Amino acid sequence: MNRQRYGFTGRFLLREMKGIFICEERDFLYLDMTKKEQYGLSFLNWENEDKTIVKICRREIVDEYSELQVLNRFNITLSKSLIDQIDRVLNNEYFEEIFSSDAIDDNSIEIHPPFIIINNILQMRIVDMKALLGEWIAFLSLSEASSPLERG
Repeated sequence: MNRQRYGFTGRFLLREMKGIFICEERDFLYLDMTKKEQYGLSFLNWENEDKTIVKICRREIVDEYSELQVLNRFNITLSKSLIDQIDRVLNNEYFEEIFSSDAIDDNSIEIHPPFIIINNILQMRIVDMKALLGEWIAFLSLSEASSPLERG
């Protein structure tokens, strides 16, 4: 598939909007990519040695974006809860700065608009996190038969 890029140099995306140039730090950005593709993630049905199938979020390259594998701890309810907090930020309403749950107790997720910070390592835009959570929810909602199977 031939994808068109915005103009960029190094890690900075430069785009023009209504005569104003906006600079965003990115490794790359394609117009037709999903958020999971932009962040180099794969959503997989993984077959364990005991033949149980689990849904996982995986990143092959180890870097700060590997922290997004925290999605493995998120079920649909928890994902919707974080989206609710993000929506509160976007609507200028009161929100909890620290997102916590027993499911992610050994991870830290902090909301510092316009960013979300995961494990004090990864800082990403909250709108990107919201879109990524939406994709994760859609994947979790799919049956195993409609997604590729990987074996561990």
